[in-house]
Amino acid sequence: MKNLLIVIVSGLGISAALALMISHFTSAAFLSTTFFIWAAIFLNASIAAWEDVLPGGFDNPNDEMPVAMTGKKRLLYWSGACGGTLTLTAVGFALYQHGF
Repeated sequence: MKNLLIVIVSGLGISAALALMISHFTSAAFLSTTFFIWAAIFLNASIAAWEDVLPGGFDNPNDEMPVAMTGKKRLLYWSGACGGTLTLTAVGFALYQHGF
C-alpha cells in the first residue's frame, strides 16, 4: 500500500510540474492538463511494467512466462491499466469542459 501511495503521489507531482510549465507558456488550463499528463504517464508506466516482466525483460531475464501474467491475472492487469487511464482522461476532459 505504501508503494502504491508513493507511485500515485509522484505521478501527480510530475504531472503537476509539467502542467504548470505548459499552462504558463500556453493557454492550457492547469488542472485539466495535469490529469491528461497523469493519464499518459500512467499508461506508459503500465506498458513498461508489463514489458519488464515478460521473458527477456528487465525484471525477468529468463525465458519463462510468469504465472501471474497469464489468464485472469492478465485480464485484471490490463483492465486496471485501461480503467485507470480512462478515468484520469475523463476527469481531465470534464475539467477542461468547465474551464479548469
